[in-house]
Amino acid sequence: MKIDLSPGTIISRNENVFSSEIDNEVVLMNADSGSYYGFDDIVSLIWNIIEEPKTIKEICDKLMEVYHIDYETCLKDVTELLENLIKEECITCDTKN
Repeated sequence: MKIDLSPGTIISRNENVFSSEIDNEVVLMNADSGSYYGFDDIVSLIWNIIEEPKTIKEICDKLMEVYHIDYETCLKDVTELLENLIKEECITCDTKN
């Protein structure tokens, strides 16, 4: 199932996914599936950014403040990552915009 994500899509954490920070990296447990995930520093930052719902554009804006990356590359990479996190049911999206 292809998800149509745009810069205005709102991304939220799945309320049934629990996280903890270990050595500056985020570890998740999906209570629904029992799956565990370990994130590198960039994905950990994205997880922290979406502590409150954010649009994909807001996520990219924050990442571009921290990393030297152009908007198009950031948007492509972040969208790909978010699609994977949606498939794993770690996050949800609201595409009604």
